Amino acid sequence: MKIKFDFEHCFGIHKLAEEIEFKNGQPAVVIYASNGMMKSSFANTCAEMAKVAVAKPKRGRAAAVAAKDEICDRLDPDKPSKHEIKVDGTDLSAECIFVANPEHTDFEANKQVTDFLASQALKDEYDRIVGLLEKARKEFVKAMGDLAQSSDCDLELAEAYTGDEKVSIFKIMDMVAADLRDDAMYYDVKFDDLFDDKGEVKKFLDDNLDLLQVYATQYQKLLDESDFFHTDNGKSFGTYQAAQLGKAFKGEEYFQVSHKLVLRNNDEITSVQAFNSRIEEEKTKILEDRDLRNTFEAIAKKLEAKTELRDFSNVITRHHDWIAKLTDYEGFRKEVLLGYINHPNVRGKYDALKQVFDANKQDLQNVIAQARQEQAHWKYIVEMFNLRFHTLPFVVKIENQENVLLQQEEAKLAFEYIDGQGHHYPQSKDSLLKILSNGERRAFMILQFLFAIEARKQWDKTSLIVLDDISDSFDYQNKYAIIEYVNELAEDFEDKFKIIMLTHNFDFYRTIVSRLRGKVSQIMAFKDNNGDVQLKRGAYIERTPFDIAMTNSDKAIDFIAVIPFVRNLVEYYEGTSTQRFKDLTGCLHLMDNTDTITDTEVCQIISGFSGRPFKYQPTGQLMRDIIFREADAIEARGDQHEVYIENKIALSIAIRLKADKFLETELLNAGLRKAQFQTSKSQTARWIEEYKKLNPPADKKKIMEKVNMMTPEFIHLNSFMYEPLIDMSMWHLIKLYGKVKALAGA
Repeated sequence: MKIKFDFEHCFGIHKLAEEIEFKNGQPAVVIYASNGMMKSSFANTCAEMAKVAVAKPKRGRAAAVAAKDEICDRLDPDKPSKHEIKVDGTDLSAECIFVANPEHTDFEANKQVTDFLASQALKDEYDRIVGLLEKARKEFVKAMGDLAQSSDCDLELAEAYTGDEKVSIFKIMDMVAADLRDDAMYYDVKFDDLFDDKGEVKKFLDDNLDLLQVYATQYQKLLDESDFFHTDNGKSFGTYQAAQLGKAFKGEEYFQVSHKLVLRNNDEITSVQAFNSRIEEEKTKILEDRDLRNTFEAIAKKLEAKTELRDFSNVITRHHDWIAKLTDYEGFRKEVLLGYINHPNVRGKYDALKQVFDANKQDLQNVIAQARQEQAHWKYIVEMFNLRFHTLPFVVKIENQENVLLQQEEAKLAFEYIDGQGHHYPQSKDSLLKILSNGERRAFMILQFLFAIEARKQWDKTSLIVLDDISDSFDYQNKYAIIEYVNELAEDFEDKFKIIMLTHNFDFYRTIVSRLRGKVSQIMAFKDNNGDVQLKRGAYIERTPFDIAMTNSDKAIDFIAVIPFVRNLVEYYEGTSTQRFKDLTGCLHLMDNTDTITDTEVCQIISGFSGRPFKYQPTGQLMRDIIFREADAIEARGDQHEVYIENKIALSIAIRLKADKFLETELLNAGLRKAQFQTSKSQTARWIEEYKKLNPPADKKKIMEKVNMMTPEFIHLNSFMYEPLIDMSMWHLIKLYGKVKALAGA
């Protein structure tokens, strides 16, 4: 499989047009990129492209376009950006891209964390049942919402019955059915006017419960004394019920066919007019009661100060008898909701929903039971994290496996912090993050990685996994845990994953290649002189550059590169006063012997000191000339490998020699005698200090300061500390060499 990346003006990438081949048995690639080269920009571009898939379910195609548009040149956003990833010539779909970034610890917000992990057959059966239920649920909620003037009646029902609006309506179907009666009273009121979602009504009722109970007691007493309104065995016929009954008459037809109403005191009502008059008479008798009126006025006065309760105030002003019911707020809320359900416009939709639910309930329970058995997969993920990353001071548990599996809820993870004595302390995610170190917090990202990968194992398509320095800030044990997990993926799921690991840590880069044992190909990123990113096969995996120079190369550039290393060994074993040390020093600094020492002499020193054969064949030429010739050749080439340090060493030596020559000339021309600035230590640095005393032009002074800043590590290096030198930009050294050469008169 070949994956081609074609990026232009993507964050910090000017241009990258490279193809990475994943050979059979090598499903992973590790790319070493020095700081500022391309690593973060590459990962961010891939991550933004992947966001298209995440955005689509919620916001549609427009969101996908917006996500892509976020990819741009940092310095000039107006430049046209190009970002394409093709697999064997075909565009890679956004959903097949996953980027793991150590800076992103909010894994619970990432949809890819909670993708379904149960078997596909089980998921298909669950989707079939839920599809039937969801269709009936939507029709029921729509009809009920029209009456209640609310779009979330199912949530209101769930909260009324369980206290949690997140509970599925299907979990309370049996409870609702047990309470629903055919004579449930319909209350013609907007639900939020009585039971607002901000809780202001409930707070008012709680704060004034004593006053409301006084009103309820007085109202009930007056009802009991009325011949028209009455309460018996918990059933009430009050002003609201009478008004609803009056609506049923509409015209005089009921009474025109000799029907009549007989009250409990045997009074007869024979017309609509008589019915309405009796209602008004009885209402006046109750509502004009002095004690009741005084109590209501006290309630109304308290409501006047609550502008947010204006709608509630209007409702109870029209329906005084509801005040008594509101003393049992939760009970009345259920009663109103059940009244909506029993309304003719809704009852048919509810019965249809109940019928579908009853017909599929057992099948749904069977699916859930099987899903619980498959939770072993989730348990495996968490146990793998806790086991492999056991040096972390916390453990993780999943609390809502069933809903994650079947309803694709976000995974709710529970954490326990473990102190030095082994005591476990339950923590929320936010509180835990405050306790952990940066490296430990980044371990959260590993959970995201594990969940996403385990979910994608179920896919029938191949995913591109981009790991952006995922082990950064980890200790070595946890770094090895990551490498081992990637190794298992490469070994067992080559057809599912193509993995690109990005790192700026050269030691980690070499460790990955070593531990993945042939399952990974190594690449190093560098920029050409146009600033375009290029990817080439990596170097220095199992052997140091000094081994290569000493035993396998006959090139002059490798011969030059080994000089500072051997000079350090000579200094360690013999000290700085020996002739061998002085001869090698003359190759690196402007010394009395710099213009006379040849490659033959240097070759004899190196071979004699190391006792190892050398492929390089000496020519008898001056080392000075060889060094400048190789440096000029490097400067002339347009294609540079940013990583190869032999080129950087040769350039640095040439820069030093040219700089020393320039400084010596400037100091002598200023009238100083050589004895005045001669030194046995840090020659270039001390000469630069003397030169700065001459108040030279700012541009020349700046060039010399760069010489002192950029070259020391290359001419005093050793085999244990060469890795940081790889990060130094080759182009910076080439540019500096050109400037120093110009100052020194070539």
